Amino acid sequence: MFRNMISNFDKMIVDLDRQIAAEEDRTRIKDTAHPAYSTFATAAAKRRQNLLNLLAHTQSMLDVARNYTK
Repeated sequence: MFRNMISNFDKMIVDLDRQIAAEEDRTRIKDTAHPAYSTFATAAAKRRQNLLNLLAHTQSMLDVARNYTK
């Protein structure tokens, strides 16, 4: 169960990275502090960060479960 979740999170993170890069290429603005930086890219980056946090938490839970069953 956790392994599937981790795999899915990894895939979503890679996809969001691709979407962010494509949006930055499309708008030609890569500086996140620029006033005209894409709101789509900003939202995708926040989602990506949330997934990274969730991935770390899920990995931690899996590690605890593995150690508990030893």
